[in-house]
Amino acid sequence: MKTITILLSNSLDRPVIRNRIIPIIEKSIEKKYKIKIISNDDKKLDNNYTKLEHISYKMPFNIPKNFIARGFMELFYTKYVLKKVYKIKSDILIITIPSIFNLIFCKKFKGKQKQVLDIRDLTWEYLEDKFIIQRSIKLFFRKVFKNKINYFDAISCSNKYEYKYIKNLYKNQCNIFLYSNGISQKQFNELNEIKEDDNKYEKISISYIGNLGIAQNLETFIKVSKLWPNIRFNIIGEGKDFKRLLKLSKGCENLSFFGKLGWSEIKSIYKKTNILYAQLSKNFSGAVPSKLYEYLATGKFIIYGGSGEAEKVLKDFNNNFVISPDNASELNKALEKIIEEKLYKNFSEKNKEKIESNYIRDKNIENLFKYINSN
Repeated sequence: MKTITILLSNSLDRPVIRNRIIPIIEKSIEKKYKIKIISNDDKKLDNNYTKLEHISYKMPFNIPKNFIARGFMELFYTKYVLKKVYKIKSDILIITIPSIFNLIFCKKFKGKQKQVLDIRDLTWEYLEDKFIIQRSIKLFFRKVFKNKINYFDAISCSNKYEYKYIKNLYKNQCNIFLYSNGISQKQFNELNEIKEDDNKYEKISISYIGNLGIAQNLETFIKVSKLWPNIRFNIIGEGKDFKRLLKLSKGCENLSFFGKLGWSEIKSIYKKTNILYAQLSKNFSGAVPSKLYEYLATGKFIIYGGSGEAEKVLKDFNNNFVISPDNASELNKALEKIIEEKLYKNFSEKNKEKIESNYIRDKNIENLFKYINSN
């Protein structure tokens, strides 16, 4: 029986990690492979997979808030974990990033054992060039990536920007696989139950569902909520920016924070929402929020504050506005137009069809497994 080991770069508690890794697990089990997951926590997947072994190397310390101190601690911890990982016998080792530290300490395999790199994000590319320290770190990580990328027998990535980025550096271009972000078939089937009639409420509501971090900068969303007291604004999720956003929203009675919700509760929010909102600041233009695919699968109207790769993706869909990121004035104008023209009542079956055709994770993983099956 073939064994696949996957080294995660983050906690299994994070939805973005689970959503990307579960199709790999399920496809491995379908192919009758044994699978091992290695993470930095003891969180378990909801599903009771009988052929899955979860190995936890929990961090023995609390991660400090200081950026530099945290970086050094994670660096030494990753070195320790990778030493353990390379002692585990498996046919295929999949190392995941955005953690660049997983690349710093990776080594080249000899013999039949194969090594695959799965890229969810090129986080170092988001560092600003205007600060010397950040620019130096960015250049250093670029060099690490360039030197280490050819240690891998195959590479999978999450969007076309990453694909082009890799293609310029990777020697074995036949083994680059686009494993696009998207949603699972099961999630799609459940969101497909949302119908046009579910979009016609007297009380207009706009919802953000996802991570509450610096990259999302939901301060823009909160500022605009204060200009529309008759519209219900919803923020669903958790993250590092939660407490600051909560303070900013003080006195805003039409804005609700729901915190982290389970999937059944999120489906209920989708059903009761007219407009879905997402944003990524300018520095993150190479990323596509995975939540966008979920939004598109509902058929509801979307406002996206951002540019770059996500904007390109949304051009293939209708029933959405793309505005400049971090711009409360543009968001306000977009809402004015949507309400005046009653676009919030629009519903797109076309968007749902395109998601099912192109962005179902269970299908998109097939090309990577063609490579795994042949080795």
